[in-house]
Amino acid sequence: MAVEIIPKRPEAKGAGLSDILFYALIVLFIITVGSYFGLNYLHQKKTEDKEFIKKELEKKQTQAVKDLEKQVLSAQKKINDFSSVFTNHTRNTTVFAIVEKLLHPKVLFTTMTVDPYRSRIAVAAKTDSFEVLGQQIKILESEKNVSSVVLSGITVGREGETTFNLEIALNPQIFKEKTEK
Repeated sequence: MAVEIIPKRPEAKGAGLSDILFYALIVLFIITVGSYFGLNYLHQKKTEDKEFIKKELEKKQTQAVKDLEKQVLSAQKKINDFSSVFTNHTRNTTVFAIVEKLLHPKVLFTTMTVDPYRSRIAVAAKTDSFEVLGQQIKILESEKNVSSVVLSGITVGREGETTFNLEIALNPQIFKEKTEK
């Protein structure tokens, strides 16, 4: 066997698959890092542009526009307040319809006070006879929406005319119902 003292040049072999992948990964890494810094720069630039535009708009906004804005906000607050009041409003007209059905034809209410918060009606009334007063109380006590009737201040005149006061406690749900149209 012959020993060669002069080394031979290694044969040039083509780039292997591992070499290609290595260089491709380096290029991909450089592109990724470059993209990160590029996008970060663009983000900062757009943020600065946005702030600049906001400042320019604030400069151009006139006092009239600011006053109009205040008026609109004030009107919006009033509308919201009104809708709140309207939603929580008690409907007394339902009570009048019920009282009208329960009123004896020969009883005349001289005064009537409605207290929707306590669900009560205070009535001062007069009638031709004590018997009609009894009938009126029976009518009220038979009504499902009436929870109690308190009679007070009865005065009977010489010819039988009777004046009296009633306090009628009603079902609180009556004040919450919507009126029929």
